[in-house]
Amino acid sequence: MPAFVVCLAARLLFFAWFGERLTAYGYEHGFALQALSLMDGQGLRVIDDHVRLVDDQQFRALPRLLQPWQYPPPPAGAYAYYHATDMPGYPWILAAVWFFASPPTFWTVKLIQALASSLLVFPVWNIGHRLFGERAGVFSGWLYAVWLPGAFLAQMASKEAWEAVFAVLTAWFVLRYLQEGGRGSLLLASLSLVCATFMRTNLMVLTGGLCMVGLLSFPLRRVAICFGVTYLFLAACLVPWVLRNKEWVGREVGIKEGFYWGIAGGLALNDRALAAKVGRLETSRRNADGAPRGLFREPPEMRRLVLDILRQRPGWYAGLIGGRILAAPWLPMEWGYDLLGREAQSYRAYHLMTGRGRLAYLLEHPFAFAFKFGARAFETLVGILSLAAFWVRRAQWRRLVWVAAGYWVFIAVYAPIHLEFRYLGPHTWALLVLAAACLANLLPGRHDARPPFS
Repeated sequence: MPAFVVCLAARLLFFAWFGERLTAYGYEHGFALQALSLMDGQGLRVIDDHVRLVDDQQFRALPRLLQPWQYPPPPAGAYAYYHATDMPGYPWILAAVWFFASPPTFWTVKLIQALASSLLVFPVWNIGHRLFGERAGVFSGWLYAVWLPGAFLAQMASKEAWEAVFAVLTAWFVLRYLQEGGRGSLLLASLSLVCATFMRTNLMVLTGGLCMVGLLSFPLRRVAICFGVTYLFLAACLVPWVLRNKEWVGREVGIKEGFYWGIAGGLALNDRALAAKVGRLETSRRNADGAPRGLFREPPEMRRLVLDILRQRPGWYAGLIGGRILAAPWLPMEWGYDLLGREAQSYRAYHLMTGRGRLAYLLEHPFAFAFKFGARAFETLVGILSLAAFWVRRAQWRRLVWVAAGYWVFIAVYAPIHLEFRYLGPHTWALLVLAAACLANLLPGRHDARPPFS
């Protein structure tokens, strides 16, 4: 309970300090417009011209976050098309909240997110307790409570806040079923996996990864049942969504569109010439009259561009993936930099804007330096401890591998695209549990008794 109070206080402080700031990459308004369309009975539809009007209004309001009740009305007679680039989970949540709380504002949603994120202290504690003992569980809960990247995620008006919630719940219910059995845990694991997948499709791999490494520690029959039931349930829930996409979006679209778009964007970060090609494709989607054509649609040329790169430069692409995997434990989270002034966000930006050196940056922006250095040091320490756990508690390596799968399965998924905070942040709970297991043995005090499910 004390950890929960600290956790909630941190999220409310972030909410109070940054709640009026635009902090979620500009995706808030795309989700909000879909939610408003749902509330109007129009389904998940998008009007390109309306999106551009809202974006222009947001640009004039920076750094303040524009609220949905302030949006301009959609242009008269504008064409609306059905949307399938993103999964519909977050627009559904927005629409459900705004149905009961009007006018539509991100404040109410962020308050609910802060509470839901804080409640995760209990399942994170319980995962550590079940696998590594009472002391490790307490450390897990406290590390989660003071993990500021998680507090930042919770106050973002974006789906990543809910990805973190459903990722932890999925892992927790899967663990409970693998250890104890029970239809309730199996049903809740299935529901959590569905909710996670409808936030982001990539999260569907979580149960598969946990079951695969679960073969090392848990009864084969339970692992097989957990895998089969959860994915049959997920498939049944995805069928209506896929049929909807094929009817209203395009026959070639299954669960979502935009797969090659994501890969191209990640590759473009490492090649300036490729970045120019991707940029030209993204800006060329216009009709003959100059009107936008499918702002969120993936151009068919994007698929050809990505496949040509993979055929012509396979070694370069494989090297990128390998480098990302090796860098994953030390990857800078880079959260909250958009809350700093433009020149304070990095020394490079400061030098380009002022021409001054590192000492001047430190003297002029001590808070920015302390914030970035402190966050980086803490995150690196957690990464080191999460790896050191495999030596300190090597006798329990099977359980450590199970927890690590909650993070590394997404490294495997995102490394071919690119790694960034909004992708990996929701899954850092696994690193915290590993670090807690390490700390429980390294710090002085009473060592753990045998875990309750040993």
